[in-house]
Amino acid sequence: MKCLSIQQPRASLICGGIKDVENRSWRVNDAPGRILIHAGKTMRPLGKLPTFFGVLIDNAIACGYVPEVEDMPLGAIIGYADIVGFTEECTSDWAQEGHGAEWKWQIENAKLFKSPIPYRGRQGLFEVPEIEADNLPEAYDFPKIARRGTILEIPVNGDVFNTLDANECFTLYLTEANRSLFTDDELVELPTDAVVFYDSRTGHSRKFVVDQLVVHEEVDENNEPALFFDPNGNELYLYTINIYYK
Repeated sequence: MKCLSIQQPRASLICGGIKDVENRSWRVNDAPGRILIHAGKTMRPLGKLPTFFGVLIDNAIACGYVPEVEDMPLGAIIGYADIVGFTEECTSDWAQEGHGAEWKWQIENAKLFKSPIPYRGRQGLFEVPEIEADNLPEAYDFPKIARRGTILEIPVNGDVFNTLDANECFTLYLTEANRSLFTDDELVELPTDAVVFYDSRTGHSRKFVVDQLVVHEEVDENNEPALFFDPNGNELYLYTINIYYK
């Protein structure tokens, strides 16, 4: 099976379903379809990220889709993804421009293996004869944040799940993708009676009564509403949703 080596933390962001484009200077003639994702042996930090991407990554860590950067596996095949096409122009927030990002590899259906497989990576698309597309290692099927009437369903990482009783509040950043699950268009909290937390890795769940949802507007160092920008230059304000439970 074909495999592509990608440096961390990008490899985990792809397999966690967060990053849907891999920026490369090259492409192959035809989209290869399903390939393995290999995490390289060295970490290439993302550096100081724009707030927009930091919010997405922080939420992904809280929900258990990706581990903390220091816990990301290195030198291993960690999952798979479908490469469905290559394009020079792309609307994905993760698409980059400039030297080294001439081609955007478009990614769908990414999955993270339950156990990373130590393996030596190579340049380009390389073959891994030990793994076949019709007999892939077991992968996680991460639950998504959902609302069913007045009940919220929220995946969390194992550390959060194991300390639910010691806390009384769970916090996420509000984003365009999740806001409608928590508030209306005016940022008024939706009626919510209960929350079911899922350990995103094990599927174990616990249900709690919700005291209240509280939208909190973040502020900057000048105590002004925290303003940031999306990749298209649109102004956004930073909000969190605080779920108080018992």
